[in-house]
Amino acid sequence: LTLASLPFFCHVILSQNIQTISIDVDQKHQTIEGFGTCVIDFLDDPEMPDHFDDSLYDMAVYDLGLSMIRFSFPQSMEWKNDNNDPDIFNWNGFNMEQLNKRMKVAQEFQKRGVKKVLVSTWSPPEFTKTHQSTLFGGHLRMDMYEEYAENFSAMVIAAKQNWGVNVGAIGLQNELLFIEPYKSCIYNPYQAREAVRVLQRKFQREGIVTKIIMPEEMMSLHRMKAYVSPTIEDKETSRFNGAFASHRLDEGENLERWANFIASTGKQSWMTETSGHATTWQGALELAEDMYQYLVLGNYSAWLYWQISGGKENVYAL
Repeated sequence: LTLASLPFFCHVILSQNIQTISIDVDQKHQTIEGFGTCVIDFLDDPEMPDHFDDSLYDMAVYDLGLSMIRFSFPQSMEWKNDNNDPDIFNWNGFNMEQLNKRMKVAQEFQKRGVKKVLVSTWSPPEFTKTHQSTLFGGHLRMDMYEEYAENFSAMVIAAKQNWGVNVGAIGLQNELLFIEPYKSCIYNPYQAREAVRVLQRKFQREGIVTKIIMPEEMMSLHRMKAYVSPTIEDKETSRFNGAFASHRLDEGENLERWANFIASTGKQSWMTETSGHATTWQGALELAEDMYQYLVLGNYSAWLYWQISGGKENVYAL
C-alpha cells in the first residue's frame, strides 16, 4: 500500500511514552487489486432476478466499496464444438444468451467505476470432457486442451467487442480437486500446468492480455503448494501472466508460510471465494478478522466474497 496521504512522522502515546514512527512513502509493500464479490447463476435463467436493480448496484459500489466482480463462465456458450479447428472462431457456433446476461450486469458495475472483471469456470464444455457432462467432475480430455483455450478466448473477445467489458482475469477451474453434483472438473497438478501452458499460448497468439489465475483451490497449504509447484518449476509456465488464487480455509502461520513459498515468483495471491459469516455484528467482526489475516499474514492482493445476493436467509451472500 502506498501511504502517500500520511505524514512522514506520526506520534503514538504508549504507556505515557512518545514513540516516533518513521514512514517512507516511497517504499511500496503491497498492491491491492480490489475487493468484491460474485454474481453466480447456476440455473442459467434467461434474466437476472428482479432485485438486480439500480439500488443494488449503487449499494454495492458506493456503500460497500466494491471494486472487483466475479462471474461464472456460461458453459452453454459453446454447448457443442463451433468447428473442428481451435484456431478459427466460428462465431455462428457460439450461443451468447447467457454471456449477454452476465455482461449486462458487468456493464452496470462498469458504469459505476468497477473496471476489474473476473470470470471463473466451473467446468469446460460437455464435448471436451471425458464423461461428456459438465456435472459430477470428470476430466478435460487431453485432445481438447486447445478447444478449452479457444472457448476462453472467444468469451474474452466477445465480452470486449459486444459489450465493451474488459475481462481482466479468468479462473482456470473452480475448486479443481472436487467431484461435485453441480458443474465441476478434476485436474491433477500436472494437468493444471498444461492448461496454463495452452491458455497462455492461445492468449499470446490472439493478443489477449487477460490474466490467468490458478488454481482456485481451497487455501490448504500442502494442497496449494502441490497444485502450483509444477507450474512454478516449468520454465515456460512459470512466466504465465496472472496470479495464484485460493478460497479461504487455512489461517495464521500457514498463510505466512504460503506468502514465503511464492515470494520468489513475483506473483500475487488472490482470495476469490469465501462465505459462511453470519449477517450479524459478530459475523462482520469474524469477516474482518479473516480479511486481516489474508491481507496481512498472507500478503493477498484481492478479496472476493461468495455471492452478492442469495436471498434474505442466505448466510453465503453479502
